[in-house]
Amino acid sequence: MGIPFRALHIYKNEQAIFQVKVAEMFKVVDLSGEELTTAETVTLLNDMCIFAPGCLVDKRLVWSEIDSMSTKVTLTNGKYIVSAILYFNESGELINFMSDDRSALQDDGTVKKFDGQPGFKL
Repeated sequence: MGIPFRALHIYKNEQAIFQVKVAEMFKVVDLSGEELTTAETVTLLNDMCIFAPGCLVDKRLVWSEIDSMSTKVTLTNGKYIVSAILYFNESGELINFMSDDRSALQDDGTVKKFDGQPGFKL
């Protein structure tokens, strides 16, 4: 419809914010706080695994072997501690990332923790 909008998403200094404005006048999303920062810490961990595997030697990561095809990784970033299970195929390629520490934005503007273990297949 040609109406401009702007989304600002920042994760810095162990704190996340997410804001969306329509026509530079109406703020339709304005989130920050513990739940959002925890969720974005999961996003940071996922991005490390997918886009920057060279940083997986980071001292904030703790690894726990599950079996020959999966491992658990825990990221501590300040007071935020999140974990995920990484699944690999026979070639050693990452094929899935699952975490139960993730939250999602609800229609009413709140952030709610997922039930179960959401993940995304690669």
